[in-house]
Amino acid sequence: MKVKICALTREMDVELAIELGADAVGFVVEPTSKRALTPERAKELARIAQGKAQTVVVFGEFYAFKGIEGFDLVQYRWSPGATPRERQRPALTLDHAPRWEPAQEFILEPTVAGQFGGTGQLADWDAAHKLVEQGYEAMHLAGGLTPDNVAAAIAKVQPFGVDVASGTEASYGIKDPARMRDFIAAAKL
Repeated sequence: MKVKICALTREMDVELAIELGADAVGFVVEPTSKRALTPERAKELARIAQGKAQTVVVFGEFYAFKGIEGFDLVQYRWSPGATPRERQRPALTLDHAPRWEPAQEFILEPTVAGQFGGTGQLADWDAAHKLVEQGYEAMHLAGGLTPDNVAAAIAKVQPFGVDVASGTEASYGIKDPARMRDFIAAAKL
């Protein structure tokens, strides 16, 4: 099970996520997010993880900035008609997933009006599992995951990976070490 710890804002949290076994670490640069970093700060934090975990820069709607090559992947909210490029992983809602190529990796997150993710809203696990049954096996599940429910979500949905932000936080952008440890341990059982 692949685990991404997202919305990291501090060096100590990046280091701990890697130490605990996170496969990927995410840095939000979407200006409307309460966890937003400047692109420069995101790149500083990503350097800590280079060669140890996949580094992901997270946008709402994708736009380019100089230096994007400092990350392994770009994550953004996909809109119909957009074509993903190499090193990009779109975040899809249930409405958009059926329009996606099943073999390509993507993040499935719940729809929350006016927000791009990190809301703590629980995804629809039944609908997500139906997507997996239809061949969307490269799905990473996001939305409302916590140390207490991630094992049940994995058992129910059978995703390729899980993605968490608020479920491992003490407050916006500040990770709780015990919640990160418990989340990763539960996801990788």
